[in-house]
Amino acid sequence: MDVLEAYGDAGLGVFQGGSADVRLAMIRNNGIRGINLSNGGALLMANSTVQNNTGDGLGVFNGSSALLIAPAVTITGNTGAGVNLFDGASADIQFASITLNGGRGISSKPPLWSRIPSRKAIEEICPSPTARNESTRRTAPGVIPD
Repeated sequence: MDVLEAYGDAGLGVFQGGSADVRLAMIRNNGIRGINLSNGGALLMANSTVQNNTGDGLGVFNGSSALLIAPAVTITGNTGAGVNLFDGASADIQFASITLNGGRGISSKPPLWSRIPSRKAIEEICPSPTARNESTRRTAPGVIPD
């Protein structure tokens, strides 16, 4: 497992159309946020944890995009939002556990698009209650889930 921790800024930054494929990583105890995507940055993340960062766990800004896929991604214990989407950002969040963050689980500011699979879809794919994302639901553009 790769560990990105104790940076004064974000543990991982992807900018200006860059991309990152993050698997089997622990991103923790960083300054500004755990992961920062800006100006068209793209992230694919699987089987990783983002925890205990100052600010947001994952910040997606200025036309950037994030895809969080199975196996599960865990975003927990950050002082800001679990996931913060702003200014034309998008996220496709599948099989993620986003819990116990200081702000909202997912904070969305329009115009953007976010997709979280419905609970029924999760139950069909993953019938075990312990393996399901407890906050899973579909949202319309600009909706901020509680």
